[in-house]
Amino acid sequence: MKKLKFTFVFVFFLFAVQLFGQPQKIHWQKPGIEDLKMTVDQDEPDAPAVILERYADVYFDDWREELRLFYNYRERIKILKPEGAKYTYFRIPYIGYDYFEDFTQIRGSIYRLVNGKMRKKNLGKRYITRKKIDNYNYVLEIRFPDVKVGDIIEIRYTLATFNFVQPRRFYFQEDIPVRHAEFNANIPYFMKYYFDVYRFDAMASKTMQESFAQIEWSARYKDPIPAGLSHRGYNFRATTSLNFPSNYYHLVMEDVPSFVPEKYLDNPKNYYYHVDMKLQQLQRDIGYYNQFTLFLWEKFSNRMYQTTVMGYRPMTKFLAQSRPYPAGFIIFDATSWDLLAKNLEKDPAFGRQLKRYAGVLPVVNRLKKEHKDTLDLAKAIYKWVQDSIKWNGHYDFLVSKNLSKVVKTREGNSADLNMLLVYMLRRAGIKANPVLIRTLDKGHLIKDLAAFYQFNHVIASAYIDNHIVLLDAIGEHPWFILPQKDLNQVGVLVAKDTLFLASINHPILPKKIYSINAIVNNNNQISGQLTYTLTGLYSLDSTLAQPAISTDYASLVPGSVNSNDGIINKTYTIVADNLISQTDTSYIIKPFALFDDIENIFNSYSRNYPVYLGHRWKWTYKVTITLPEKVRQQYLPPVKKSINGATLTLNSEIKRKQVVITLNLDMDRYYFDVNEYEKLYNLLQAFGQMRDASIVIDRT
Repeated sequence: MKKLKFTFVFVFFLFAVQLFGQPQKIHWQKPGIEDLKMTVDQDEPDAPAVILERYADVYFDDWREELRLFYNYRERIKILKPEGAKYTYFRIPYIGYDYFEDFTQIRGSIYRLVNGKMRKKNLGKRYITRKKIDNYNYVLEIRFPDVKVGDIIEIRYTLATFNFVQPRRFYFQEDIPVRHAEFNANIPYFMKYYFDVYRFDAMASKTMQESFAQIEWSARYKDPIPAGLSHRGYNFRATTSLNFPSNYYHLVMEDVPSFVPEKYLDNPKNYYYHVDMKLQQLQRDIGYYNQFTLFLWEKFSNRMYQTTVMGYRPMTKFLAQSRPYPAGFIIFDATSWDLLAKNLEKDPAFGRQLKRYAGVLPVVNRLKKEHKDTLDLAKAIYKWVQDSIKWNGHYDFLVSKNLSKVVKTREGNSADLNMLLVYMLRRAGIKANPVLIRTLDKGHLIKDLAAFYQFNHVIASAYIDNHIVLLDAIGEHPWFILPQKDLNQVGVLVAKDTLFLASINHPILPKKIYSINAIVNNNNQISGQLTYTLTGLYSLDSTLAQPAISTDYASLVPGSVNSNDGIINKTYTIVADNLISQTDTSYIIKPFALFDDIENIFNSYSRNYPVYLGHRWKWTYKVTITLPEKVRQQYLPPVKKSINGATLTLNSEIKRKQVVITLNLDMDRYYFDVNEYEKLYNLLQAFGQMRDASIVIDRT
């Protein structure tokens, strides 16, 4: 396989650009005849397609007479097999509200070999469509029709955006091979970005140089006119040139293999080679006293402030444009959780919504009369919100409209539903707070980056019986589980002007409990009752509906079934052989041999990526056996193995004729880093070996 190459260049450089830096010219030529003739990827013969080239340039420029961040993207894909047809469809979400994001160019082409010559066909406009999801969110869809095996498709687009704080993630890797991937970014010195390059340490080389950039700053103006500038007519365009440093970033990867997922992985795209840009600080420049420069800065900082405050989107266009930029020199800072908490508390689309009239007090009062128990009341409020307000399928941590309008329209985004849930819980006398989270598909939360743009969802927390219970009213799931997308390790609980990191877990811990109570006859056969209990998420899992009892050891006859709000109890009559043998001096018991689910869930000692188990759990196997005769009372020391986040225990108790043996596996975390995998594997290997374990008990 070709050697994987990754280069990173971080350069302060001198480069003549318009505004805040035009893009570096992409070396983009026609595909080669060799690529068109290629029928198989040499490194991965089974690959259905291969990405020949992928480029992205991030830079600043003006569009519609406003400063924008531009994301210039190009990609070519070679189709090698019929299965590669799925790579001919592109779906690109963007925020279309108030032209917050828009495409300045969209192009598509198909290259085909015809009689030994290359033919190019441009993609028709009817195959490029825009769809509105809601008032803020849109989707660009690009479809390549009639693509054949052997074709090369090409997509090009430029996105102009006010999303300065978190530009789009760039992927160097996909589930098909990538020959060449390149990322460039040209950033003004007064904008400080955090660059997160996944798997950078293992393969990166880097150099740094310092220089200056010449930037031409231009804009069109009406009144008021900056002093000292001449003009003709009411509208005019003025230009000035400035010299100051800019930061240029250049990253390249070549011959990137396709991503091979492993079992128990959260979102595979989290582990593709990629780079993220996150704005940490924008500091107002004070080195230039030219009035024209200051005027331009005020215009830019005003827009920057509008598009980085959390309440921007719900505002009307007039209100957004009328918000003044801060008087201080720093107009954006993503380093203070305390500051974020205060902003959230007074934000009209977040904290203030919990203090306004929502029109649901009659409902709350009725539910309070019907439910005296705190947990029952919380469940009733949760059910009312879930049944009464339709989720529109969109995630957000800010409400799209006042909660009173949510109640009237009976529809809203995820924040509308869950902020209304928090509101109603509080009005019912239950301590409740919103919890900001980042769903699994968006990647992991960076705990030391205090920025609101990390979050895309909000759920509710309720303090009930001295415990924090997390609730998410979207969808149709019962109160005792959270949607799988929510389970992304930690969130941020917002309590007045304070933030707390909170573990994201199901309201009821999923438990699987076996309890056997049996007697032994003279033929060493045991018979008795098995109680099989499932709680929380497990109570809804059809794969766990029947106990995992080996037919080689035991037979079961179903008995009663009791189900109650996230708890299922099933009883069986059990008869088992080959679990007990005896000698003249002892009984030999294999208490866990009949349980098929006592095993190591991992089949490999090595692993490349972190482990995501989906949720916490507790598994219990309790076997109580009454022997035909009294045995010597003896102490068997407990067995305990533990790592950070998981514990395995084995306890035995012997009294007269009765032997009680209990095995517990407690998984207190559901995410383990790759450097913790070896310990986790060894713990689960010890758990799996318990199935063959024997306990020797001395006879009297």
